[in-house]
Amino acid sequence: MARGGDVKKVSDLFAKYRNVLRAPEASVIEAFVSISEELLGVVVPKEKLTYNPHTKTLSLRLNGALKSEIKLHEQEIIAHLKGRLGVQNAPKHIV
Repeated sequence: MARGGDVKKVSDLFAKYRNVLRAPEASVIEAFVSISEELLGVVVPKEKLTYNPHTKTLSLRLNGALKSEIKLHEQEIIAHLKGRLGVQNAPKHIV
């Protein structure tokens, strides 16, 4: 008896999970710290960052000068985060 059907790719079997699962807070913060160090040359302490995966907002509790520098490069940082984490898991806003 033949099973009759097409061969499915393994990646298709995980499509449901790819659409539902979100990146954990720690991985987004780690990616942001490394990207800010690469792009701006600034080391941001992890304790000063919080990420809300439901609103996709990365919050900074930093001094004014550092926060403004990050806000100036917000779109560039978000583009790098999308490349590293994927479009669905990257934050949309940095506040």
